[in-house]
Amino acid sequence: MKAFWRKDNFQVKNMIPFLELLLANGLTQWTSHKGRIRNPVIILGCGRSGTSILKEVLSSHKSLATYPFEANELWHPRYYPWHESAMDIAPFWYDPKAFSLHTQRQMSEKDEHALLASFGNFQSLTGKKHLLLKSAMVSFMIPRLLELIPDLRFIHLVRDGRAVALSYAKKQQRLASDKSDLYGSSEYDLSFDDLLLSCSQLWQDTIDDMIVHDSNLDLTGSGRMLTVRYEDFCKSPEQLANEIYQWMGLPGNPFGKKTYPSVSSMNSGVENNLDPKYADIMLSKMSSGLAFHGYLA
Repeated sequence: MKAFWRKDNFQVKNMIPFLELLLANGLTQWTSHKGRIRNPVIILGCGRSGTSILKEVLSSHKSLATYPFEANELWHPRYYPWHESAMDIAPFWYDPKAFSLHTQRQMSEKDEHALLASFGNFQSLTGKKHLLLKSAMVSFMIPRLLELIPDLRFIHLVRDGRAVALSYAKKQQRLASDKSDLYGSSEYDLSFDDLLLSCSQLWQDTIDDMIVHDSNLDLTGSGRMLTVRYEDFCKSPEQLANEIYQWMGLPGNPFGKKTYPSVSSMNSGVENNLDPKYADIMLSKMSSGLAFHGYLA
């Protein structure tokens, strides 16, 4: 459970759900998840797309049991975080498809039980009718997610890939610097330009995979998936939150006297100050995805 406490996994804004989660995890070995996971929805998309702030805004609804962690240590047991694993496969940001396929194959029945029981027990302890999950590391696992949680629905958050790749590459560069003793001995200690290229490909692969799964499984047409643009969310977070609640089958405006997080776009780096060299690097990998989601004029 060491990964459970990682800073980037620690998204607790309220101590009550945190304590409920600790109790839920303590009960997993004695309880069954069957019948406990009800009306589940997961926010997904490429990392650095704003999934955390979207989850925080949506969690204001009184009918939602919002799981307070990404649960990546449950979705990818023994491989999250990658630099604390055996490092015998490429990291997620470098080859997300191979990483996801490998961790799915490695997931045991015990791992599945731990995952589902944690979600189910948490929701039961909250007493709420809808479960909200979030992970930026499960977009390449949609068929597997539906095997594990058959009635799962998806909120796909999309952000301008240029902003995503730039932010992701900077984050990965910081991590590699902090863990230089580990990354320095691997083939994944890349220059910033190469990191930017890899993160651009990650964004494009995420978009491509979501398009394929949407087509093959009729996710949008059947009401199983809602695609939301980060930029639209930033312009009117409360309005878009209410549209999502309506899609989920929840009553409208839950805020009333409650406050919800301030939301502002973090895209200024690509809108105003993007180095042309970096723009060329990113466009070489993600032009089709940018065009598909309306980011190219």
